[in-house]
Amino acid sequence: MKILGIIFLLTGSLGFTGNGKAAAIPESLAKPVVEAYAKLVFSSYNETVVESQSLAAALDSYVTKPSEETKKAAQDAWKKARTAYSATEPYRYYGGPIDDPKTGVEGLVNAWPIDEAYIDYVSGNPNAGIVNNEKDYPKITKEILLSANANGGERNVSTGFHAIEFLLWGQDLSLQSAGTRPFTDYVVTQSKVAGRRGSYLKLLGTLLVEHLTRIRDAWDPSKANPYGKLLAGEPLDESLRKIFTGLTNLSIDEMSGERMTVALEKSDQENEQDCFSDYTLSDLQSNERGIHRVYFDTGLVKLIAAVDGKLGVKVTSALKRVLSDLAAIPAPFDNVIASEKGSTGRKLAQKAINDLQLQGKLLAQAGKKMGLILNVQ
Repeated sequence: MKILGIIFLLTGSLGFTGNGKAAAIPESLAKPVVEAYAKLVFSSYNETVVESQSLAAALDSYVTKPSEETKKAAQDAWKKARTAYSATEPYRYYGGPIDDPKTGVEGLVNAWPIDEAYIDYVSGNPNAGIVNNEKDYPKITKEILLSANANGGERNVSTGFHAIEFLLWGQDLSLQSAGTRPFTDYVVTQSKVAGRRGSYLKLLGTLLVEHLTRIRDAWDPSKANPYGKLLAGEPLDESLRKIFTGLTNLSIDEMSGERMTVALEKSDQENEQDCFSDYTLSDLQSNERGIHRVYFDTGLVKLIAAVDGKLGVKVTSALKRVLSDLAAIPAPFDNVIASEKGSTGRKLAQKAINDLQLQGKLLAQAGKKMGLILNVQ
């Protein structure tokens, strides 16, 4: 989903100096960056698989024995899995395994915003959704849920993190707290569709593990032809282009644009990414930590410094400032979204938006210095 469409097309020959002439990418620094990046991506996705497995187990326990305790355990497990996944989002936007047009599963894992009435009951409509629609969905199976995803509209989300989130928290009808779906929704003696709802939730956990495992395995260096090996085998300017594309698009288009600016401009908490659990601000911080991992843990910081020392200092400063900005925004984010223009919360959110845009543009400038061609929306 792309709402904002400002495109910066950065071009140049390989490398770029103050005179507009090419300065070769230092291969001794660049090649290790690409190799370290591949290892980092595999490690990060492996963490998401481990956490999603824990989530699936917690969902099973919750459905088997619904209570306040098992509900909280499932919600906590969702947050851990979500945190792990959010840190992997810099690995998107360049057609890698998660976004592959034919085999990518991003839309099955992370699609949002969602029409929650497509899944289950909502305020004013107690019979809404797949859960309550036994006529069209006599059985709830993995195949049914997969075929229903985005069927008839991009908000008709039936799988992934946010479908699980809604089935755990329910609608968020308060600006002060998250959704308050009762555990009795899963008690078969208190809800005629509790069994269907429980089957749905458990299948979502299973599907999440399957989809994230597929992505993890695509990067697994022990597998035949892992994507990381293919990435490292490409010309350096192409592999670096992909790395920079992920970083810049997440900064400018997704975090600054879709996830913050759109929500603030529309003043509608339905445009908040984690609108049921009120976990949005933690999610954004995890996104930023993912960017930090790529920048610092792969040696990209050294590569940029070698190409342009002054620019490297600016990029490093921008990254640290954004993380501080995001931590300063008062939770929950839907309260900020609903607040009046000029409120402290909105000012702090706008500062983070501005610094995210600057972070992305500085990273894009660093790419341009290396002669990379980036389409940053």
